[in-house]
Amino acid sequence: MFAELPRKYSLKEIANFLKTESRQDVSVSSVTVDSRKVKKGSLFIALQGVEQDGHEYISQAVENGASLIISQKKIALNCENLVVADTRDIFPELINFLFSNSSEKLKVIGVTGTNGKTTVNWLLYNALEILGKKVLRAGTLGIYAKNIIDKDSLTTPDLIELQSLFNEAINNGFEYAVLEVSSHALDQGRVEGVNFDSAIYTNLTQDHFDYHENFKNYYEAKKKLFTLLESSKKKNKTAVINNDCLYGKQLCEEVTGVEKITYALDGSDINGEIIKQSIDSFVYKISYKDKQYEFSSHIVGDYNLYNFMSVFACLVSLGFKEEDIINTFSKIPLVPGRAEPYNYNGVGVIIDYAHTPDALINVLKSVKAMTQKNLWVVFGCGGDRDKTKRALMGKAASENADRVVVTSDNPRTENPLSIINDILNDCEADKVEEDREQAIRYAMREARQGDVIVIAGKGHEDYQEIGTEKVAYSDQNVVNSLINS
Repeated sequence: MFAELPRKYSLKEIANFLKTESRQDVSVSSVTVDSRKVKKGSLFIALQGVEQDGHEYISQAVENGASLIISQKKIALNCENLVVADTRDIFPELINFLFSNSSEKLKVIGVTGTNGKTTVNWLLYNALEILGKKVLRAGTLGIYAKNIIDKDSLTTPDLIELQSLFNEAINNGFEYAVLEVSSHALDQGRVEGVNFDSAIYTNLTQDHFDYHENFKNYYEAKKKLFTLLESSKKKNKTAVINNDCLYGKQLCEEVTGVEKITYALDGSDINGEIIKQSIDSFVYKISYKDKQYEFSSHIVGDYNLYNFMSVFACLVSLGFKEEDIINTFSKIPLVPGRAEPYNYNGVGVIIDYAHTPDALINVLKSVKAMTQKNLWVVFGCGGDRDKTKRALMGKAASENADRVVVTSDNPRTENPLSIINDILNDCEADKVEEDREQAIRYAMREARQGDVIVIAGKGHEDYQEIGTEKVAYSDQNVVNSLINS
């Protein structure tokens, strides 16, 4: 959480904004809440949190060259200091002020939900680009703004980095920002103060219970995006909600003060249907206001119909013509690591990021409808994460695939075999192979022409987290090496 400021700010300017008094004038040129990143001229904000108190690191910030400390109590060090009642309370608006209220100058779209966030983010970004707009996107696939930004990221950057990105985008003539907004980010306040124009809810199924503990907490975290939408300073605000999801129906009832557009297979503002399907191409139909629109796409899977509908709804709410939106859909490239198809000597191979029980069920059911032969699945579960979903993943695999290969997927500091044993509590596996590359090689070697193999869990990732290190590894590289051998 560090960024250079768009200009130097004087102590007096910041004090006036915070409605407090200052002694003498110094200036700051960067801002951070991490004392390790402080440099000469930095403003250090001592955030007080549940797990960590920034006040404990004030001396380190001063030692590293901070010009100004904002804290909840007066410091006894040789550094300018502004005291406020609650640093966390003033933080979002202060960061907004320091970055010239940048989110007010962009059309900002937030996407949340258990599954589909990355695909919706990708679809929105590409559709807007095809429609001739300059777009910043941030999410699991990284932060990207054509010709100016291209870097890896957490699913949702922290607030300082986010506002800095917005400011850079505006200075380069960008008009839109599309953000994946995770439940962790919402719970931790990483998008507080962002002025959203649209918020999309995809679905809510079991994930991250190691953090949220239960569905109630998980839902409440997701709902915060729509609370932020309600308080946004934008004039026209729209919530786009999956009405086929039980929690989506609840959300639709609870969200107030904004326009709401629902989508579902039937009975909503926007409805959808799959017309044709194959391993590498689908024909979808979307119905809206007594009109029907068909389009084809290499982005396949029953669940992707929902993703396309949500994007259609969002772009309609932003004023784009229905026909123009539909025309973009067939031109959007494949989503990296999401239902990514390959052909290996007549065996279909699909690499997908599915790492929750519901996502795994969805991709397996969708692929099963495309093949008359055996459906294989190769998957594992992450270490140091929600243990309760492991047996559910095993059950999902057993009930929806013909052949099951259980392996590792980011074991982190846990014993991989211990994770695999948790999966096997409710799973009949044809093969257990701890080494993920060998597991994939086994499935591709044993599969017969017409079979389809789903390799689930890692998607676009180019590493395995083993112990505390990231080791270079890619499902795509393994598959391609076999195809080209």
